This record gives sequence, structure tokens and C-alpha cells, in this order.
Amino acid sequence: MVVSSSKSQAVTCGEYMLTDAVKATMEVDAYTAAGLGDYEHPIFANSRFITEFSEPVTIDTTIKAFEYALRFFLYVTYRANVDVRKADLFVINDKGTHEYWGILVFPQSELREQNKEAKNHLIVYNDLKEKTAQIITAIKNEHISLQHICSNYDATHSYPISRVIMILAAFERVYGNIYGKDTDRSDEYIEIKAKVVDLIEQLRIENTGKRKKAAKTLKDYVFNRDASFSSNTAYALKDCADVMMPFVKKRFKGDYDYVVDEISECIGIVRNGVEHCKMDYELEDVHLTDILIME
Repeated sequence: MVVSSSKSQAVTCGEYMLTDAVKATMEVDAYTAAGLGDYEHPIFANSRFITEFSEPVTIDTTIKAFEYALRFFLYVTYRANVDVRKADLFVINDKGTHEYWGILVFPQSELREQNKEAKNHLIVYNDLKEKTAQIITAIKNEHISLQHICSNYDATHSYPISRVIMILAAFERVYGNIYGKDTDRSDEYIEIKAKVVDLIEQLRIENTGKRKKAAKTLKDYVFNRDASFSSNTAYALKDCADVMMPFVKKRFKGDYDYVVDEISECIGIVRNGVEHCKMDYELEDVHLTDILIME
């Protein structure tokens, strides 16, 4: 019996600024290895995630890059029990070639994945390609929340109230980072709000003691007032229609904008239910479908 394989070419994942002075360029490739003594699987594939730095870096900076890579793997698998086992380190020698320098070994998670289906539940390279760098940049800048991801693959099929709360909170955080406040408000509303904030600030300056403190509290309240959760949900779904339309139409029939408004209204009800300390709030099937869209 003859077993053979062909070498694959490395493909790019883009680049991002690791620090103000260091650019990290990423690519992935795969190689084959022989399983001696394993007649059922005499040859198998390993994949590599390669990061090359534009400038010499310290071990601490290298570890930081791998922390970002690990968070990226959590993002694409939607599981918290993902490990980076080890990192092979290379330096460029005087001849301009890569020379093996050493190995970094990382602590392993105690909660190893048991479900074999987990390997099929991830975002693959062809869906991301160079967008990988954009996602890692967003993770680095804390624009992507990972607190709502599941502990393991089996947990992805369960929606307790605690998970729903984390999904809603993650949406609010990401929405604020991307769109800011008052995205669906009229120009007149934004103008009047700005003037009210300025007037309160003037009162804060002119007063002292409890009056000054009260003015600051009121100013912060007015400034942080935003459109409703339902309005923000609808705005995001319509703004991202090219991406979200297939997911919405898979579960709902009808005009997209009309369905979006209905989904947003229902999600607003769920959000208000869990926000106002109703921990015994029971989700109906339609609410779970809406949460899937939110997620």
C-alpha cells in the first residue's frame, strides 16, 4: 500500500497592529504526518496558525499575541474550552532564514471538549480569510465581547435565562461600539439633547455642593439616554440586512423590514423582562427564535 499527500500553500489571514510599533502578519497552512503503527489512519493532517512580527519582540509581547489568537479561536468555535497547546518560536538569523528558537507551553483547560460534533461547529477559514485580522483587532480593542460564549459544545443547545442575559448584554456592548448613541433619532432630537446637556453643564458650573452634584447626575442621565433596545435592534438588523437576511428568512416569512420590526419588538419585551429582576421570566418558543437572531 502506498500513502501520499500533496503540500498545501499557506494562505493569508491579514495583518494587525500588535503594538504601536509592531505589525503582526498571520497565515495558516497544513501539513501531513504519518501515524506509525496506526493502520486505520496511516496519515493525518495538522494545521498551523503562523504569526510573524515586523520587529523583534519580547516574550511578553509574544504571549500577548497568542492571547489574542486564543480569544479568536474562542470566537470562531463559540466555546470557552479551547486551548492553545504550544507555540513554536523562530527567529530570523543572519542568513535571513528562520531558525528554531524554542517552544512556549500553555496551561491546558480542565474542561476538555467531549462531543465529537464540536469540530464541525465553527467558522472556517473560507468564511473569514483576511477578515481574521479585523476580528482580532476588534478583540484587541475590546470591541467584541466573549462573555456570552458557551462553556462547551453541548451548552450551545441550551438557553437558560443567564445565557439570554449575556447575549443581550453582548449586543448592547457591540452596538454601542459600532453605532454609538441616538443612531435612529432625528436631527432635531439630537440638537435639543445637546443643548439640554449644555444647559445642565452650565448649572453644574454655577453651583456648589449638593446642587453641583445633582446637576452632574442629571447631566449624565440625559447624556446617556439612548433609543430603546427595540429600536437599536431594528436599526442594526436593517443596517446589516445583507448579512442577516438569510438567517431571518430561514425562520420567518414576509417582508424583511416588517419581520425585523416584529422581532425587535419581541426582543425588547424579553430584554425588559429580564432587566427588571424577573429572573423567573419564562421564554416562549417565539422568544427563543428571536434570541437566535440576536445571537
